[in-house]
Amino acid sequence: MRFLVLLAFLLVPFTTHAAVLYIEVPDGPYGPGDTFIASVRLDNEDECLNAGRVVVSYPKDTVKPVDFSRGDSLFTIWISEPVFDLERGEVVFEGGIPGGYCGRIDGDPSLTNVLGTIIFTVIAPGTSAPIQPTALSELYLSDGLGTRAALTVRSLDVQISDTARGVNDWLARVQSDTVPPDPFQVFVESTEGVFDGYYYAVFATVDKQSGLSHYELFERGVWKRIESPYKLRDQSLEGGVQVKAIDKAGNTTLASFDPTVVPERKAKTPYALYVAAVILLAAAGLGAAYLDKRRFDSLSA
Repeated sequence: MRFLVLLAFLLVPFTTHAAVLYIEVPDGPYGPGDTFIASVRLDNEDECLNAGRVVVSYPKDTVKPVDFSRGDSLFTIWISEPVFDLERGEVVFEGGIPGGYCGRIDGDPSLTNVLGTIIFTVIAPGTSAPIQPTALSELYLSDGLGTRAALTVRSLDVQISDTARGVNDWLARVQSDTVPPDPFQVFVESTEGVFDGYYYAVFATVDKQSGLSHYELFERGVWKRIESPYKLRDQSLEGGVQVKAIDKAGNTTLASFDPTVVPERKAKTPYALYVAAVILLAAAGLGAAYLDKRRFDSLSA
């Protein structure tokens, strides 16, 4: 009887959930000079995921990546800027999802599962351009242990023709974007070991349409392009801190830091002071030992 139960168990197909990375592109075909949008999407397969590194390959002699949009991405924390490796024919990006992504929320009619959007331009005629996340991609479970998730990748053959259609899907999206980046806050911090304890500004936001282009900070009478975190030149903070986020359509959102609430400055202790303190402590220790020895010798005499 036990053998029959075990045999029945073994005969039942054993399945495991494996998250799926796949590419979605509007219907082609596209010819030389045409530009199209390739969305990298995630099917989580009932897994909760909170981080990933995605490597997408493309035929470098047929298409070329010209831009990347994070506007509608599930990633809200980005480890680094997306990388276009034109020699290898790869686009690499990585980020995180605080709280994790466990799939579409009940009642949400949209498929909000985009991890990143790559914009390609066709540079040569052909018949198709296979674009796919590669096996070098990695996804991690939201289990507090950083467990690597089982992963399946799917390729997509984008139809390529010899004749251009004059299509630029990306330009059309950017030109239709009239919505500024999301509101955000500017925080000013002082941390020992970061910028030698000097005040620095921290900020972040997203743009869900054309995507964020860059940040600018008003300093010494001009707006200058910066990245977060940024070491402030005006350490008095008397003039406040103004940062604006600019999306790829030119829409802007301004955020300011309230100079009436200034954090404590965490000045870094100079290295020379550490050395001097060690020398003084050592000298004090040697002096105490010498005095103790003199007292012992006098009592023994």
